[in-house]
Amino acid sequence: MDYEYRISRIELNSGQYRDYFNLFLTSDPVDYFALYPDGDTGFWGGGVPGKPLEFAQSLTYPVQAGVGMKFVQAAMFCNWMHNGQSDDRESLMDGAYDISTFVERDPDTGLFQDQAAHHPDARYWIPTYNEIFKATYYDPDKNGLGPGWWEYPHSSDELPVFGLPGEGHASRSLSWEVLSPLYGPGVRDGTVPLGVYTKIQSPWGLLDTLGGSSEWAEDWEDGIPRQRMVRRSNNTDLGFDFDRIFQLWSASPVSRSYGLRIASAVRHPADLDRNWSVNFFDVSFFLRRYFEGDLSVDFNEDNQLDINDVWVFLELMGN
Repeated sequence: MDYEYRISRIELNSGQYRDYFNLFLTSDPVDYFALYPDGDTGFWGGGVPGKPLEFAQSLTYPVQAGVGMKFVQAAMFCNWMHNGQSDDRESLMDGAYDISTFVERDPDTGLFQDQAAHHPDARYWIPTYNEIFKATYYDPDKNGLGPGWWEYPHSSDELPVFGLPGEGHASRSLSWEVLSPLYGPGVRDGTVPLGVYTKIQSPWGLLDTLGGSSEWAEDWEDGIPRQRMVRRSNNTDLGFDFDRIFQLWSASPVSRSYGLRIASAVRHPADLDRNWSVNFFDVSFFLRRYFEGDLSVDFNEDNQLDINDVWVFLELMGN
């Protein structure tokens, strides 16, 4: 089925997750560790109920580190986004996913009972494998010859090359001695901050598809609730086989090692106040921007604001 969706250009980073985690800081051990991201990051303080997540002062780019989490933690973050980033802990429990379904495995079958897919009206969700796959490898005009699929996620059929930004496609195999003078003493072997390989992109502009973290996908492998799909990537020197188009990967949803690249619904073009509805407040936003000369409301797309933009906006409001 054809449909439009959006997907984040970059993975959720540790600075974003730190602010989210500390918003719900609690001394209750169960609630604390329900959100604690003890996956593959290497930058976290905390780990004691009531203690906020912090970064060591010596780290140069800590907020741009990836963050590893369990699948349910990724689902709760999506709920929080869906519910407008509220500070009410209930906002974590439903919206995109009903967290009450994320319970122990069935003792007889050993299968998980988690909700299989996001609610149909979810505004944000963990992308399906097909959604990640398309955003990573599919090019609507490959080599100017029409639709096609690239072998590797940096819009190429050629094997990627190790090297620093400007010299290679990813930092794998680079040592701490090489990276630390550039990115600070907190870097691990093969790891650089997210978003620094700005010219290495998927056909749709996604960054860090050859590094960062491996990323959760929503699907159960083969439809069986035992393993969730993962778009596999790695910062080690294991090579790039994990990043090739034919390579599939899966992992237990209780693994703490995987990152999140969020998918979302496409907003209505007249939703100027970004509250997921179109109403009088959007008219107010339009008028203010119009009289300020803000070309973000140049709906006629002629690089000027005039009565034609008003008519286009009103037409959008009615659709």
